[in-house]
Amino acid sequence: MVANKVSKTSLRCDLIRLRHSMKPFEVREKSEFIQRVLLELPEYKSSARIALYSSFNNEVLTDTVFAEALESGREVFFPRADTERTELAFIAVSGPGELHPGLFSIDEPLHGGTELTAGELDLIVVPGVAFDTSGARVGYGKGFYDRALTGSNTMVAALAFDFQVMEGAKLPVQAHDIGVDVIVTEKRLIRRGEAV
Repeated sequence: MVANKVSKTSLRCDLIRLRHSMKPFEVREKSEFIQRVLLELPEYKSSARIALYSSFNNEVLTDTVFAEALESGREVFFPRADTERTELAFIAVSGPGELHPGLFSIDEPLHGGTELTAGELDLIVVPGVAFDTSGARVGYGKGFYDRALTGSNTMVAALAFDFQVMEGAKLPVQAHDIGVDVIVTEKRLIRRGEAV
């Protein structure tokens, strides 16, 4: 998809509508492929502490990565939203039963568990609404991940369906928007700074 001069709002609406139009089997099939690619990346293989997101509204699923990470002895963290400060805390989770609906009905750890900052993790896997081939990211507009990732040098990987990736560096992003280092889709692997 090519991003012309469009607003973040209209871009979000268009891409969320496209994502909602996906059938459950399509989400599952493409998500499984995307997750398998992530599991083979050197950035994942060398990580001991990873953060994942809880999928909702037809986002790329993270359940396969979650299960493999736990099985291989990695520490897995999920974000919990602090509604007062509009910030994310990354909380250690040892199984899916520790995740419960939180802000916006997204599953998150309720309480307890080791809490780390983004800079203390080895790999952070993020969701998003739109990306471009330079690694720019547009989220849902609340800025939770942008604030959490500011100042961190931790590797950031995005899981996305290929239609969410705009060709060229044309997303309507601002200085405070934090990009990603790697984007994995069902069709390609995009690394920031590499020609596509």
